Amino acid sequence: MKRHRPARLAALLLALLALLTPRGIETTHYLCVSPALPEVFDGFRIVELADLHGAFLGAAQPQLLDAVRAAAPDLIAITGDLFDAQTDRAALEPLLRALLTAAPVFYVTGNHE
Repeated sequence: MKRHRPARLAALLLALLALLTPRGIETTHYLCVSPALPEVFDGFRIVELADLHGAFLGAAQPQLLDAVRAAAPDLIAITGDLFDAQTDRAALEPLLRALLTAAPVFYVTGNHE
């Protein structure tokens, strides 16, 4: 039975690592077509960021910024849970400043702020 201990330990460590690392960026594209929208919105692109919970601060931030810039947004909407109680709020400023170089940013709070 002792032979299985390293395998179990490795599986446990991998599971913990998966819980501690950012889960990556999920991108979904939607096309909104409506005769009620003025022509000026034809081709208008919005990037929505939600439920980050501070995950893309520090070393993971370039990954998020690259994805946002690649979308070439006209507007960025942060729709809640940008950070939570465990987030170092001072680390938010560099992310927000960088997002502002990509497009105007609008923000509403979620249930964790």
